[in-house]
Amino acid sequence: MNANRPTPARRSRAAVIAVIGALTALVAVPLSGTLVASAACPPPTTAPPPTTSPPTTAPPTTAPPTTAPPTTEAPTTTTPLISLPGITLPALSTTGGAPASGPALSRAACTPATTPPPATKPPATAPPARAGSTPHAPRPHPHRSPTAHHPSVKRVVKVPDPFRPLSIHTFPAVPGVRFRFGKRVVVANSKGVATFTLTKAERDALGANRATVLTILSPTVQVDGTHRATFAGWIGKGTYKWHTDKDPGAIEVASFSTDQLVSFSFSSRTGGAVPASDLGTFQVESRSGADLSLDPKRPNWLLSTEVVTGSQGPVLHDVDYTVTRVMVKGTNVVHGGMLPFTPARTAAVNLQLLFFRVTFHAGDTLFGSSVGTSLLLRYPDRSTTVLPLVDGAATASNLPRGSYEITVLGAGPKIVRPVSISRSQVMTLDVVTWTDVVAAMGVGAIACVMVLGAAVLTRRRHRRRADSPAPAPPSSFGLEGAV
Repeated sequence: MNANRPTPARRSRAAVIAVIGALTALVAVPLSGTLVASAACPPPTTAPPPTTSPPTTAPPTTAPPTTAPPTTEAPTTTTPLISLPGITLPALSTTGGAPASGPALSRAACTPATTPPPATKPPATAPPARAGSTPHAPRPHPHRSPTAHHPSVKRVVKVPDPFRPLSIHTFPAVPGVRFRFGKRVVVANSKGVATFTLTKAERDALGANRATVLTILSPTVQVDGTHRATFAGWIGKGTYKWHTDKDPGAIEVASFSTDQLVSFSFSSRTGGAVPASDLGTFQVESRSGADLSLDPKRPNWLLSTEVVTGSQGPVLHDVDYTVTRVMVKGTNVVHGGMLPFTPARTAAVNLQLLFFRVTFHAGDTLFGSSVGTSLLLRYPDRSTTVLPLVDGAATASNLPRGSYEITVLGAGPKIVRPVSISRSQVMTLDVVTWTDVVAAMGVGAIACVMVLGAAVLTRRRHRRRADSPAPAPPSSFGLEGAV
């Protein structure tokens, strides 16, 4: 048993011989088939279709036995392709006959090559639908675009050869703008784009003088109830691009500024509402320095956005405003430049005006009691109003800042006094009443009597001194005796 068991050396030798034999067969078979097929393989014959004839019965005949003469075949010489120890490969015949050995090779050489029919896969059968169910549409892939199933489909602009499209873009996008090129009129779509089809001559005319061939029929478009767009101008000189898969042809950009309908309300520093009917001149100033006069009693159209062209191209900017003047009764009730607002951000603006709450208290100058029946208030524009005094007090809830003249009525003589209002306060008015006048007159009379009495006494004293005799001078005798 050990003698018959193949050793590792024998297994390696057998594997090498098998590999060399397989390679030799791959190289030698096509060559041998080419040489042998022409001589050894008979031409293909087509068998005639079988014919059916009626059976005939022939009498049996006895033929003498015949002996065929012996035939002598030409000797053939075979040349082996490769001779290796331990293996013999088929050899080709030098006389053009079949190979000396290897009948399988002869059959392979004489047999026409046939291609096996392609294997057909049985059609896939969908699982049976459940009763009462309806077929569902295929679910789209979550990460693929809808056109991924048709990669060969491309967006091609179908324009006749001598024609090219003209696309007019509005910035910002303004639907409904009407453009005219020659005799044709096109309205911008929902994206604010209008498209014409131009010939080369029309394109040349557009590039030479845009204003003569391209016009805007609706320079102002009412977008909605509170917005409108106004044509501001063309951006640049236009561009020309021709790509079948991008924005094609000539491109013109029309810039528009937008207006906002803004309503105003007014209040005082204390939070109370100020009627718009009480206001006079109402002026605002834009960021560009333009002064505008507005009507405080109704909404006003104001420029809200404008297109500014810089190094980065056109940019849409919001327009800011500040209130410069609100005149009431001849006085300005705002600090200039201290009340900014932006219409693009808010359409309802509340402005806090310099209105204050002032309480007047009228009191007797000498006795301090409350006096007066009413208060006459004269505004800076010289208009007047009367405030009733209750227990000597009257309150003005919305009094604009400014310089006034005040007169207390019903307590004494009409004395006008100037006052300045710049904040909410309680103001005390010292009033000279008739009682004060009488008291003052009495005090004055007494003072006059006292002054007159003092003058009389002084005069009498001087008179007495003048009437008294002068004292005698000293005698000389006495002086001499003393000497």
